[in-house]
Amino acid sequence: MIQMNTLDELLTKINEVPLALVYLSQPACSVCLADKPRIEKLAFEQHVPLYAIDVVAVPEAAGQFAALTAPVVLLYVEGKERHREARIIDFKKLATVTAGYTAAFSKLETPSYEDLFDQLTQ
Repeated sequence: MIQMNTLDELLTKINEVPLALVYLSQPACSVCLADKPRIEKLAFEQHVPLYAIDVVAVPEAAGQFAALTAPVVLLYVEGKERHREARIIDFKKLATVTAGYTAAFSKLETPSYEDLFDQLTQ
């Protein structure tokens, strides 16, 4: 997990990689603390970079990502949000969606949106 300290830093990182997971959390949130190791494990297993930001320290991040609760996990594909889980995270669904995009990118040098969509509907 790579801790981001500014919104600009996070937005730059999201746009630099084909796939990225973003973890928005708060320090006093018990669900955030419980979910942190699980999201770290998922990102490690899927070989997807995981960027974390504290929405209390960086409140503009909550506004930018429309995070009305915590935690929030976002999956970005080529700089665009493709999947969102908030508060009660369905890790099985998140892993399936992430694996679909990871598989699509590993098979193709330059993936098309049609190929990515086909991979997810299997």
